[in-house]
Amino acid sequence: MPQGGCNALATHQCQMTDALRELIGKICHVYLDDIIIWSQTLEEYEQNCTAVLEASKKPASTTTRQNPTSLPLSYVSSGI
Repeated sequence: MPQGGCNALATHQCQMTDALRELIGKICHVYLDDIIIWSQTLEEYEQNCTAVLEASKKPASTTTRQNPTSLPLSYVSSGI
């Protein structure tokens, strides 16, 4: 998890959510640096762990988020 940066926790949460989006709510839940994996049997647990680890190895999403510094000055200065 990144440390010390502005919005580091929110950025990390967003990256984790993006990486595991297909699995969240089906076999796992993510909160910051915690991943909770659930299953009914040991075999299913091993499969789910493998799926989560494989999904977390994928490159980060290539979608770019809008940077607040790129907003028009009137929008930033209006306090919105």
